[in-house]
Amino acid sequence: MSEEKSWNWIESAFNKIPVQYPLVSTILFITSYLIFKLLIGQVGNSIDLRDWDIYIRTQITATCLLVAYETAGVQYFTYKVRDTFRDMEPVPECKENFLDLNNQIEERFTKSKMQSLIQYIFIILVTVSFYAVDLIRGKCPFFSMLEMNGWTILLDVFNIVITLVIVYSIMTTLRIIYNIYWVLNEGIRGPHRYIVKIDLFDVDKVGGLKPVRNLIIRLVEDFEKPN
Repeated sequence: MSEEKSWNWIESAFNKIPVQYPLVSTILFITSYLIFKLLIGQVGNSIDLRDWDIYIRTQITATCLLVAYETAGVQYFTYKVRDTFRDMEPVPECKENFLDLNNQIEERFTKSKMQSLIQYIFIILVTVSFYAVDLIRGKCPFFSMLEMNGWTILLDVFNIVITLVIVYSIMTTLRIIYNIYWVLNEGIRGPHRYIVKIDLFDVDKVGGLKPVRNLIIRLVEDFEKPN
């Protein structure tokens, strides 16, 4: 059996580490926090950060927690979406169409250049807007604009990388939500309608689609929490 293709680079990166993803996210939080603390400490030697101390500590902690939370969330829902729709029971005479639908799901995450292009365009636009808003407000978005040296440049670069990871995770979550909608539309109401088996008398009271319902509720709830 061939190895499954990763649906996003977070899944690809996490799969290369031989430990469970919650532990990877915890390590990511600790590592990013320590790097931030090291860089801020070095920058503080050349720039007076006393007035920013509480603000910077709070921002660093919140940012590192968000990185760990978002990446773990992407990994969790990637697994959950794949397993949920793979385990859905098709109508007996529509098994081939159901397999075709699952293949299309896989292709939408691994081969859809249009979705990937739109996702990366939004990532760039959102990231740039963060710094543009600070400039418009008259705030300095980069430490290297206060004093140019190796440490301030490293801090700015690391800060941009962390921002990109957060925005990428959010956009990937939105992409998962959109593709769940597409799967349900195709499998229940669209051109492939009626290939998913729905039992009106199932004890879960939603036609046997309780795993899908729970997935959508959990996905939406977790997506709204950081905001």
